[in-house]
Amino acid sequence: MRKRLSRIHAWLIFGLPVFAVILAGYQRRWNADDAFIDFRYVQQIQAGHGLVFNVGQRVEAFTSPLWLGLLTLFSLVAPTEVVAIALGIVLSAVGVVAAQLGAIRLTEPDADGVSTSLPGHAFVPFGAFLFLVLPPVWDFITSGLETGLTFAYIGVCFWYLSAVVSARDKADFPRGDDFIGRHRIGASLLIGLGPLIRPDLAIITLCFMSAITFEYLVFARNTRLAAFRPIRLWLVAGALPLAYEIFRMGYFGALVPNTALAKEAGLPSWLHGGAYFGDFFETYAFWAPTLIIVVWWLVRAHVLASARRWGELAAIAAPASAACLYTLFVFRVGGDFMHGRLLLPAVFCALLPLFVVRISLAPGEGRTTKAVFAVGVAWAIVCGFALRVSYTGIGPYGIADERSYYVHAAGMSNPVTLADYHGGASGEIRDLSLLHPGTFRVPGDAPADLQGAYLPFSPSVPREAWLGVSQDVLGIYSYSAGPDIFVVDVHGLADPVASRLLLDPERLGRPGHEKSMPYFWILAHYSELPTGTNVKLPTELIDAQQAYQCGDLHELLGATEDPLTVNRFARNLILSVRLTRLRIPLAAAEAKAQLCTG
Repeated sequence: MRKRLSRIHAWLIFGLPVFAVILAGYQRRWNADDAFIDFRYVQQIQAGHGLVFNVGQRVEAFTSPLWLGLLTLFSLVAPTEVVAIALGIVLSAVGVVAAQLGAIRLTEPDADGVSTSLPGHAFVPFGAFLFLVLPPVWDFITSGLETGLTFAYIGVCFWYLSAVVSARDKADFPRGDDFIGRHRIGASLLIGLGPLIRPDLAIITLCFMSAITFEYLVFARNTRLAAFRPIRLWLVAGALPLAYEIFRMGYFGALVPNTALAKEAGLPSWLHGGAYFGDFFETYAFWAPTLIIVVWWLVRAHVLASARRWGELAAIAAPASAACLYTLFVFRVGGDFMHGRLLLPAVFCALLPLFVVRISLAPGEGRTTKAVFAVGVAWAIVCGFALRVSYTGIGPYGIADERSYYVHAAGMSNPVTLADYHGGASGEIRDLSLLHPGTFRVPGDAPADLQGAYLPFSPSVPREAWLGVSQDVLGIYSYSAGPDIFVVDVHGLADPVASRLLLDPERLGRPGHEKSMPYFWILAHYSELPTGTNVKLPTELIDAQQAYQCGDLHELLGATEDPLTVNRFARNLILSVRLTRLRIPLAAAEAKAQLCTG
């Protein structure tokens, strides 16, 4: 009978959260505009053009190399838009289950990870419940972005970390240290994948690797080697990120993704970050789960420290410190333009040790735990049914309820494919490409005598391209255009020059959209401008032309547009530091003076 109840109990613990992930993910399935940027890279790879956004120009406009790799692989068997939805749901479910397994191991270190038949007690998916009632989680289980992969990464790392520290209690069997050693290597390799999912996940990588190192140093038997062997773990963790970083430097000529340059992720923006945090924290009254997490962590840490269970203490300290540091990072960079999304990894980390908790069923035992549990359940019910953002689409401070914005734009509840977005602009672009082959349409902020004209492409644009288009909405527009169309991104996510324009100190505009490349920089780079005695070009356009021929700006064009040879790769490695630091004044005259002198 107990075995029967244990199975039912296990299904409740693991089955309900997985069902919630699948249900929420499927009912709210959608692909964001930013996801279509990744889809365009897949499109270019499938067309044989390589890892490029535009043919003939190497720019890293994607944030997650690992996510892009998964999309490319699975797009061999299904449409990319559908693959993104399926992967998001599956990986989110994997992350939740792994987090639960890890929490159970730390609650009962001698358990096999699924034991739920402890007499007088019940295991409850408390943290999973608190996490899955958040509306932003429902929205970003899918969206076509790497958030589901982030959940899977954090959850599996936590499970693996808990497995290593709990194995210490079983190390009295023969060759127990060998077992733990092998798993430390595996855990290090897995934890090291963080920067390949998102560069900012390096924070979580460092926290989890510190826990692995601490556990090793505490239990190391050979003190002479104890200080040196952890170096091997860090080398294993850093091997793949380092290999990709070398590739990034040589291929793209930069130390960081182009998106980080466009958004100036290295500059502090505490005011915007505070607004972003408040938009999430106040909307969902998140003070309640925060208080629960802090109280639980302090009590649990005291118990573990008193019992000198240092490995388990490190295993719960790692996600707690990761949550705090990641939140601080979000504050510093100014948050994001998508409501809640950038804070979800921190929330997931903070709740990890609580994803499954043990509650005493005896009437007089565990009153404090039961009270905390009751508060959490009450908050979760209110949050799940009542707490929502006060705006639809773009709200205060430029932060958007991104899903509702695109649901409204598409006119349907689940916009997933390009067809759901009415085909983007593919028909318009194709018609124009037939009417004006090999030309560039002058953007709308140009002087009246140039505005709307069609100019020939400059030699830097490959001849196979049809029509250059400057467009604000980048992902859907460029994906619908097809791989042969050259699309200029005025906000700089996919343009090497726009991303390096100097940012206005006041940071006007929506987060992540604060830079905008004026017409003269676009025309001077991509168009073959008319010449002759009767042609009078604006001074700023002539200055921009000259600036492109000078200094590091000229080097930037070579790094991103020259054919990729061994010599070009090696030169990019050397130039990558300078080109990452390069910032171009918005005024063409000032840029020319800076670049063409000295």
